[in-house]
Formats: sequence, C-alpha cells, structure tokens
Amino acid sequence: MGLFSSLKDRVVEPLARRKINEQLDGIGELTRFELDSSRHSLTVELLLKGESTPIMVRVLNYELSTEEGRTFIRVGSVEASREWLTVAARRFLSGKRFPVPAAVAMAL
Repeated sequence: MGLFSSLKDRVVEPLARRKINEQLDGIGELTRFELDSSRHSLTVELLLKGESTPIMVRVLNYELSTEEGRTFIRVGSVEASREWLTVAARRFLSGKRFPVPAAVAMAL
C-alpha cells in the first residue's frame, strides 16, 4: 500500500465509522472499519443488538464512481463471518451501487 493511500484510508475510516454508526442507531454498533483503497477492499465488524459476538463483513473489489457530483460505491464480492449472511450479502449487495455520504466522499 502506498503512503498516500494509507494516509487517505486513515482519514476516511473515522468519518465512515461515524456515518455508519448513525445508520445503525438502535440496531447495533460498528466496532471495526478498515479500508484498503489500494486493494479496493474494506472490512467491517458489527456488534448487533442481541448478538454475543461481532459479525464480520468483507467487501472485495469495490469500485468508486462519480456522477453529477455524487460519489457511488459498487460492491464487488462479499464474504461474511456467518454463512447465511454471506449468501444474503452476495444476493443483495454484490454488483449493486450505493451512494457514499458527502463527508466520506470528500476524503476519498
């Protein structure tokens, strides 16, 4: 990983963590967020209410794009720490495009 990529990733991580935790309010908490932009991968761990152990989700081969001033992420392959979640994530996330929050996009 290059120095610039590593520094950029460290700037993005707390911004993304805050935005994700806002979305998870009442559901659980993001306990880990690791971005590796040079490898186009990210790993998250979530401690969801009612679960005794965190759930890990890894996105591989994501792509970023910008259209009309908005940034989007297209999810590549997905794997998770629970088999059922891997199947669901591949079905509902792989190949799909999602908007990136403006604060996070500016750091990218």
